[in-house]
Amino acid sequence: MKSLLKTAVLFFLLLGVTSNLSIGQTNNQLFEITPQIGLKYFYWGEYNDESVLALEEFGLLYFGGLNIKTKFSNSFDLYVRGNFEFYLGLLNYNGYLQDAAGNTDPFESETGYLGLEFLLHFGYDFRLSRCLTFAPEFGLGYENWERDIDNGGQYGYDELWEFPLFNFGCNFIIRLSHSSKIYFKIIGKSPLTISESVDLESRGQGGSDDISLEPGTNIGINLELGAVISGAYFSFYFDYIPFSKSALDQNYHQPESERSLAGLKLGYQF
Repeated sequence: MKSLLKTAVLFFLLLGVTSNLSIGQTNNQLFEITPQIGLKYFYWGEYNDESVLALEEFGLLYFGGLNIKTKFSNSFDLYVRGNFEFYLGLLNYNGYLQDAAGNTDPFESETGYLGLEFLLHFGYDFRLSRCLTFAPEFGLGYENWERDIDNGGQYGYDELWEFPLFNFGCNFIIRLSHSSKIYFKIIGKSPLTISESVDLESRGQGGSDDISLEPGTNIGINLELGAVISGAYFSFYFDYIPFSKSALDQNYHQPESERSLAGLKLGYQF
């Protein structure tokens, strides 16, 4: 996980620099800065060629991050929003072991996860009434996670996923008072390309080169319902994205797969 840890260090440095620059300008009331922590219930499923579930991972992941929303002026409601998250944890693994002859046996273990998510969106706040705002937005995202299957055990291997995304969607914001609001967000997520790198050699699973796979892209969705009350922030969210079967590389492929997340975010909005 060295490459992902280096990226995580750069991520936290970026958060610190961005936060310091933004906090110094909050007197203009153009910035919303929200440090966040929370839980993700993660589910991963893989399906055989008959679309029957063959492998699954599930459990809780823990994350921290920062959301920043910056308007360009007090008289023009165009904004840019950045979100950064870092997460980790251990998931239950229910799969199988396969021998050289292709025979399989059920196998249960754990998978270690370490991941990063970034997004940069542009949007506009249309004030439909004194209390209601409609805000369409679009932009780019990036996801990167490393799976340590069998959590360092002899039957596992390391796997790295990364992909940029084009995101599009909207927010509905109901302002209850000067310091309180509730909102609902729906975002479509379309990976531009997907890279999956599998290192079998590191734990003696065979092969001298990384396996490079490109699962097929599909549109996913992110939903979030939250509230800010006198600065205290919380939300519930759901994220889903499917992946199509990849082509073969060294007689390996990524089967049809899906990832879903459901969780809780807590934070404070400055």
